[in-house]
Amino acid sequence: MAQFLTIALKATIVVSKKRIFNERITPEIAIETVENNYDLGIYDYSETEHFHLWKIKQDILDAEIIPFIESVLTFYYDKEEAHYQGIIGAIKRNKSYESLFKLAKDAEYEHFEMDSKQFGKCHLEIKGKHLQVDYNYIQLFKSERLRLDKIDKTFVFLLNCVKKVFSEFQLSKGLDIYTFDAK
Repeated sequence: MAQFLTIALKATIVVSKKRIFNERITPEIAIETVENNYDLGIYDYSETEHFHLWKIKQDILDAEIIPFIESVLTFYYDKEEAHYQGIIGAIKRNKSYESLFKLAKDAEYEHFEMDSKQFGKCHLEIKGKHLQVDYNYIQLFKSERLRLDKIDKTFVFLLNCVKKVFSEFQLSKGLDIYTFDAK
């Protein structure tokens, strides 16, 4: 199995109410823990019957998604390349959260896709209990195959570098770097 380094935007942050209940954590403590561990200023909170959700705010998407993706893509492509123009054109036509999410799910563009088999997650500790937080990612970069062990410090360094490079965009607060196993 191969691993790949990925830079991605957390489009949605999700906490299952069932997991909160099973861990015997109050919803208020769960939400407060998420708020204390993530920079949620770019996300709107909502609640469904089964989940607590944070989605990127529509006004931030409207203001930043095009210049943000253009800035990211300049690391891969010349602005005149067809692939660059195709991604930017598709994003300009699909600026709502739902449309962008569908565009990423369709995985038509290499540097703007969502892998339906790959969702991020982490466990936050709350007084000896574990709260699982899930993410839906839009992948902005996938590396070549990795063959490194114990590269956590490298990820932290790279993530801080990426966030600094794109700090002019509020969306940079939602970036993450992770590996995934290809089968």
